[in-house]
Amino acid sequence: PLTPKKAPSSRRRGGSIAAVASEESIDVDERLFEALRKLRREMAQERDVPPYILFNDSSLAHMAAHKPKTQGEFLAIKGVGEKKAVDLGPRFMKVIADHMAMHPDRA
Repeated sequence: PLTPKKAPSSRRRGGSIAAVASEESIDVDERLFEALRKLRREMAQERDVPPYILFNDSSLAHMAAHKPKTQGEFLAIKGVGEKKAVDLGPRFMKVIADHMAMHPDRA
């Protein structure tokens, strides 16, 4: 009998930020990444959806690396489309702006 092949898992466990950063050759601000993950988790709970529905770790890593300040910069992030930019962008950019105000050396 044929056994179905198991699809490779796209979920990353432990060290996911390092894996994304090296895979994509980006310099990720890990504290900001964790703050964005926390916001994603809170928003997912508010909306009763899994966190990855809002953004995957790769998108958060790109946000934490590029630190978008405008709607246009946010739209340029991998995994962000018009709808997510309008719906989610303001809260994510506020976390980024607050983080940058607290850590100006990471600009």
